[in-house]
Amino acid sequence: MVTVMIRINYNREHMVRVTGGISKNMKGTLGGLVYYRQMNGKTFASAMPKPRKKVKWDQMPITNVNFIMASEYARRATRNPEWKAIYQAMATGMQTAYSMAIADYLKPPQIGEVSLKMYLGRPGDKIGITVVNTIRVEWVRLSIENAEGITIEQGEAKPGLGFRTWTFTTTVRNPVRSGTCIHVSAMDFPGHLATREIHL
Repeated sequence: MVTVMIRINYNREHMVRVTGGISKNMKGTLGGLVYYRQMNGKTFASAMPKPRKKVKWDQMPITNVNFIMASEYARRATRNPEWKAIYQAMATGMQTAYSMAIADYLKPPQIGEVSLKMYLGRPGDKIGITVVNTIRVEWVRLSIENAEGITIEQGEAKPGLGFRTWTFTTTVRNPVRSGTCIHVSAMDFPGHLATREIHL
């Protein structure tokens, strides 16, 4: 039998860091502790997890269900080379395309400012749209109803310089701005839809 001395540094309430010549190759269990490796190569030990009871879908907290759905979406998204590249481009530090996809699923988009300063009812006017999301949303669409409730034009906005900014360029004249309704919708890659209406 070989006796090995290791140093254990307590740096968290329920987790200890293990150091020593052989610690980086340790895995498995020892004295009620389970060893695992962090992404930065350091070895940590924590208490052996207790067996979990299986819970039916309809008995799970909604947060658990959402995370499971997010994980399934992240697996699908990272199998798509185009989507994986989009998520990877937004990842920083220890983030990965997979973790960015999970965050994107868990946080639906929100339509922020809709700038109508340049909209005077003329063809070629610009309407600026800000959409807050983890990454750039898949599309932003806009429709304009006149004072009589008739849709006079609709179409997709173009992405701007930042991933949150979009611009819609009008093509139809609207001589009476008062009573006009602007409908804006945005959808992210997981399929969450955000909508907003602005009445002039």
